[in-house]
Amino acid sequence: VAGKLPVIYRGESQVSLDVTSISLILWINEITPADLDAGKFYFGTSKTNLIHSHVADIHVDGYVRLTDVDLSAFLTAGKKYYYQFRPDSGDDCVGADSGIYNFLAA
Repeated sequence: VAGKLPVIYRGESQVSLDVTSISLILWINEITPADLDAGKFYFGTSKTNLIHSHVADIHVDGYVRLTDVDLSAFLTAGKKYYYQFRPDSGDDCVGADSGIYNFLAA
C-alpha cells in the first residue's frame, strides 16, 4: 500500500446497473473509517483500461457508494465493464485501491 493508512475492502453490492442510474456499494473495514476522505470509482472495458471516473460518496460508517448516477456518456447497455475504487491522491489512504469488479450494463 502506497499510502499511510491501509483499507480492507470486504465486498460489494451492485444495486442498479442501468447506465442512466448506476448504484454501487463497496463495503470497507478500515482501521479508522474517518481517514478515508475522498475517492473515485474508475470504469473501463478491461481490467487494465479503467479510464472513466466518477466521484464516490464516502460514508464514515464503512462504505463508499455511487447512487443513481447517470454514466451513459461512457457506458453502453449490454456491454461488460470493470470498475475499481481508488482513494484520491491527497488522501492518507492513497494507493489502497479496491479489487477490480465487473458487471453487465443494463
